[in-house]
Amino acid sequence: MRFFFLGHLGLGDHYCFTGIIYELLKRSASEVKVVCKTPNLPTLQQLYSAEPRITFRPPYIVTGK
Repeated sequence: MRFFFLGHLGLGDHYCFTGIIYELLKRSASEVKVVCKTPNLPTLQQLYSAEPRITFRPPYIVTGK
């Protein structure tokens, strides 16, 4: 099963979500895709570097144009 995780995008919030993301992987996830802001990407890549099933994607901003 694959999960798409969208929580609050602050770096501190991501630290709080670490347990949730690892629990998803422990239970049944084959992949967890985490939405993160571009400036936080290097830190989160380091935080989850031991787990290749966690990937990242930037948030998209919809402008209505």
